[in-house]
Amino acid sequence: MELFEKDNGTETVVVSDIWAGKLDCTRCGSLCDHYLYRKTDRAYLLYVMIGDQTKERYIVCDKCGFSRKINKEEFDRLKKRQNERLLSGAFPVYVMKRDFSPKQVKLPRKLLAFFMACVFISACICWCIDLTMNNSIDAALFGCWAILTVIPAIPLYVTAKELITALRYRKLYRSALSK
Repeated sequence: MELFEKDNGTETVVVSDIWAGKLDCTRCGSLCDHYLYRKTDRAYLLYVMIGDQTKERYIVCDKCGFSRKINKEEFDRLKKRQNERLLSGAFPVYVMKRDFSPKQVKLPRKLLAFFMACVFISACICWCIDLTMNNSIDAALFGCWAILTVIPAIPLYVTAKELITALRYRKLYRSALSK
């Protein structure tokens, strides 16, 4: 991942998505590994990514670094084909070791982010329960309750989704090591 620019709550990054296979490079002419990349704007809330929007998509030669811009349909077609190959175990072992190690998928970081999101939503719910015990429930208090439980649920949902993906990749990585 390469950081392009950072602003208040957002950043623009280039993310390596998935190995696209061994293809002929249009610049260096060799048959070598290519990767799918996305240029993405990410939005953050309390240092937890809550969303991203892909601006541009590329296929990049791993040998010479030449990048070719591709459209969304071609990117989605290539990514779907490679995800099917990944889940069926058809990826080369060297790609699995390089791209899906626990360090590469940032498993400890995602586990910590998920734990922090759980603590945050638990603290908000406890605070809402405390407010409810000390006051009679009226419309304003109910609205506060709703806001203080829905907003923390967003980072919890996002971190849970990322953690599940990282755990799935760890399982694929372990199966590649056993081959």
